[in-house]
Amino acid sequence: MQMVYGSTTAGMLEYLATIYRLSGASNGALTKVTTARLAEKMHVSPATASSMLKRLETLGFVQRSGVDGVKLEHQGRLAALQLIRRHRLLEVFLMQVMKFSWDQVDADLIASNTLLATVLWIGSMSFAAIRPTAHTGIRSQRKRDPCPMKS
Repeated sequence: MQMVYGSTTAGMLEYLATIYRLSGASNGALTKVTTARLAEKMHVSPATASSMLKRLETLGFVQRSGVDGVKLEHQGRLAALQLIRRHRLLEVFLMQVMKFSWDQVDADLIASNTLLATVLWIGSMSFAAIRPTAHTGIRSQRKRDPCPMKS
């Protein structure tokens, strides 16, 4: 799948994912999303949502209609799906590897770059102590002296 993150910001991707969810695209139905409904879901003013939609239309991610609302173009749909998949993978990682409970995994927190950086740092610290070996499978490095003295 072609990555479309190059010309987009995190805010743009959130708008595209929200339009995808509101349009019912995951259910197979494709209804247009009004600016007011999008603004309400994104917790912004309709003017702010309209401004972002203009930017997304310029980049070819959405098609706007003054009367009906907005719908995703092919590239917009791909970008939205990539973000949704990334969020779902992070949810699985948080629950299965980091042992978070379902109620601790919040979509708003997943969208937070601070949380992602923290989780990746904690994960790297947790996994840095484990090293696979050819003979024994996984072995902890913590049992070894990191600076053995020569005799």
